[in-house]
Amino acid sequence: MNSNDASEFVSKVSEFSKNSISNKEDLTRISAIVINNGLEQEFEKLVFNAKFLQGLLRIIRNKDNSIDAEYFEKVTGEYHMGLEKIKSGLKNILSYSDEFYRNIFEEKYMEMTHKGMANLTGLCDDLSWVKMFLNNEKQKANARK
Repeated sequence: MNSNDASEFVSKVSEFSKNSISNKEDLTRISAIVINNGLEQEFEKLVFNAKFLQGLLRIIRNKDNSIDAEYFEKVTGEYHMGLEKIKSGLKNILSYSDEFYRNIFEEKYMEMTHKGMANLTGLCDDLSWVKMFLNNEKQKANARK
């Protein structure tokens, strides 16, 4: 497999998401690294954690008075741990890339700035779409059996 496969994969995910992918180039680069280095298991963990993180973020953003303060604190803690898992997973995958791209991703997604967090949240949203796409593909494959 090669980077054309990664582009095709991201195109399919983008189509599935009704063009909701905002970081196509970065997602394509991550996918190419995964494909070229046999990192599918690491990628599965990354997209799972991203989807989970997006769910926690929805709870945090929609907090109202009906949510118990202790529960909210627990969700917020899990969210921060999830961010670290995402960063760790990205770093692991990017360790198979060259230093130039590692530095770009580090600056864009790993810095603890408002912009870095917004970028990481956007990438997690894209990775969530990947998870939903992969789940959909598994369901279609199982339906054919």
